[in-house]
Amino acid sequence: MTGYCNISQDILKEYPSSAEIVFVTKVSATIGNTLNAWITELQKGADSTSTPEMRELVPLRDVSSLLKKKVFVESIEFSAIDTTIDSGDGQDAGVATEVNAVSTSNDNYPRSQFRYSVLPIRFQPNYFYFDGKINNKSLIAVGNEPNAGNNISDLSIGHMLPRCIGVEQAVESFESISLRARFAQYVSGQNKYLNYPVHAVMKVRMA
Repeated sequence: MTGYCNISQDILKEYPSSAEIVFVTKVSATIGNTLNAWITELQKGADSTSTPEMRELVPLRDVSSLLKKKVFVESIEFSAIDTTIDSGDGQDAGVATEVNAVSTSNDNYPRSQFRYSVLPIRFQPNYFYFDGKINNKSLIAVGNEPNAGNNISDLSIGHMLPRCIGVEQAVESFESISLRARFAQYVSGQNKYLNYPVHAVMKVRMA
């Protein structure tokens, strides 16, 4: 994992307890209450659209133990999951065929050789952007602003994933949390963007 994920000794003393909150992209209104329900949901997250899709990431563990507590958000680690498979639920067959086709040794689309694994290739443009909020206040936003030339194509270049991004923000009383992200690649033969589910781990310390 690359990026800034260290923390000072002073923070460790003030916030001695820690927790890690796991998030993942969710596209359906509800998730089935079975052990394998997330397999189908992850497939749906690898759909193809006319523009890269910004989507909600949901926490997969109960965060109620943080309520009303003074917390310090240390970092968020992001990874993109390749959940494209043949005849995947909600996936575009034409896009899948093009991405999986072997061309030449230096002209292939980034992809994984294994089901539901982290994309092993770091590439651009990847359209990565995320927005996190605690108590409805932004923690940090990446890739949200164009450069001084206002070139919209600048938004296509995001952090390489996997990536650990330091947040380092204190919150006096934790009430709510939300996280959104996007990650995609452009499939030129289909003129579509293949979206990928994003996995995130938010590291939080408590006073």
